[in-house]
Amino acid sequence: MNTKKLIFTALAIALLGSSAVFAQGNGNSNGQGARDNGNNGNGAIASELKWRNAAHASAQAFLNANPDSAVGKLATLRDAAQATADALDAAGVVPGTDIRDPADIQADIDALDVPPLTSEEVEEAIDFLLDFDQLADLSTLEEDLAAALAYEALLAELEVSESLVDVLAAEDEAADVVGLGDLSDDAFAALWDMLNN
Repeated sequence: MNTKKLIFTALAIALLGSSAVFAQGNGNSNGQGARDNGNNGNGAIASELKWRNAAHASAQAFLNANPDSAVGKLATLRDAAQATADALDAAGVVPGTDIRDPADIQADIDALDVPPLTSEEVEEAIDFLLDFDQLADLSTLEEDLAAALAYEALLAELEVSESLVDVLAAEDEAADVVGLGDLSDDAFAALWDMLNN
């Protein structure tokens, strides 16, 4: 996951907050959009956003958008960002955390000598030796415990990474379609602001 993606994910989560962000309004803007249009000092940002200004579309337009239309592409991006936020939350992963590729994690697992005991079994053996004051045998078990814990941590990381791989790929694809990598930080933030209003 590259730095821009980490920033994208963290910013998306911060701006999206929860699924309540996407709650539909009643469509009554009291003419506010027309009154502010062009007078907000963001002409350069609007110009940079180009077709992405379709993010101003109504909630109904987002619901009914053709996936290949500008609004449809933005809706896909918004939904993918929300799916990523939900998946990270479900996996207990802090936004902005680097998620390693499952193949890289598996390579680390394959490089380990798999300990014959689980960390729980090793801890029980250590407790047994301590109970009988057999400290001479303790160093080998402490090494076994460290190896078992490292192995179990990699297995847990692999499970999380595998659970996120599809949602992260969908988010990457949507971000590429929208061209997020081409936007300045200000335009990027303005786009998310529009998608959340």
